[in-house]
Amino acid sequence: MKIGILTFHRALNYGAVLQTYALRKALNNLGVDAEVIDYRCKVIEKSYAPIQFNSKNILKVVVSNMFYYSTRKKMREKFNEFINLKVNLSKEKYFNIKELAKIENTYGLFITGSDQVFNYECTDFDKTYFLDFVKDDYKKNSYAASFGFDSIPNNYVEEYQRLLQGFANISVREESGRNIIKKMFEKDINISLDPVFLLSKEEWISIINPVKRKRKYILMYTIASPNNLIPFAENLAKKIGCELVYLNDRFKKNSTAEYIRFCSPTDFLDLFAGAEYVVTNSFHGTAFSILFQKTFYCEVVPKNGKKNFRVIDLLNMLNLNEQIFNSEGINRITNSCIDYKAVNNILETQKKSALDYLEKLSNSMKNTSIDAKNEKGIING
Repeated sequence: MKIGILTFHRALNYGAVLQTYALRKALNNLGVDAEVIDYRCKVIEKSYAPIQFNSKNILKVVVSNMFYYSTRKKMREKFNEFINLKVNLSKEKYFNIKELAKIENTYGLFITGSDQVFNYECTDFDKTYFLDFVKDDYKKNSYAASFGFDSIPNNYVEEYQRLLQGFANISVREESGRNIIKKMFEKDINISLDPVFLLSKEEWISIINPVKRKRKYILMYTIASPNNLIPFAENLAKKIGCELVYLNDRFKKNSTAEYIRFCSPTDFLDLFAGAEYVVTNSFHGTAFSILFQKTFYCEVVPKNGKKNFRVIDLLNMLNLNEQIFNSEGINRITNSCIDYKAVNNILETQKKSALDYLEKLSNSMKNTSIDAKNEKGIING
């Protein structure tokens, strides 16, 4: 039997696609047959569609779509190429929970995650990512699932309890997620590394086609609109005499940096691997900075004012709080190196725990018994 993975694999988002690749590859490295279930979530598909209709300003919609149609179309082609070559997808596509219900016996086990699969806002509370279509609770598991927030709104608590109480094993990605589960079920569960950390630096480099750049550069990569990150990056580039490269597909330029658009997932990796410094407000931008052992600065409170708890928890775990950038520290530019020996020691311990958890899931699939089938509730991961 094989494991079926449900995650945001069709998002036009580097972190989403690369963590999908990493989880499946990590399971394969353990000798487990795993594939990504090609579920086409309507909300996810719509949010990354080439043409968007999310504004009341008609002129703004028309101008935006004229630019973004070409951008998103090229991006989709490059992402699809990576997915088709590197991600082991199910042969069939699925569009709703009724279709998925028919494949329960195809898989010995299901894993939902990583990514923000437990965030109701990302999918308009699509219950598929909570494995609500699976009748046999012993098959329901998560790996490094993220809520994307630190508390569940009161009007959602009861539904979250219903959806999660039947899981055989739950693993989350952040301390905030563990606290949510602990509050709902009075169970303490493990935090697991994001799947990108389950592969070595060498494994990531092996899928890159390096592009040689004439000058050394600082890479800036943002997801949310940055607060004071851009002037900080520009000052840093001037101080150390590097180019500033901004991975950004926005129509309006707000920096003197060289903008790079239409980037494939492997080109994304190459940009991080070759950078002298990284400046980011993205979780996976932070993760790959660490994987490639870069000096980096991370903004955890972007322009929208919402704290990035995913990044905060990661930096807390690795004792890298000094790399947090804020508006008060805009002039704090240092050439000091990060002690990656200490960081890697923590990562290796966490990686072993995560792989042990995945191996436990694999063994539970192989050794499923009648007693296991009747077991209910959350098992400490």
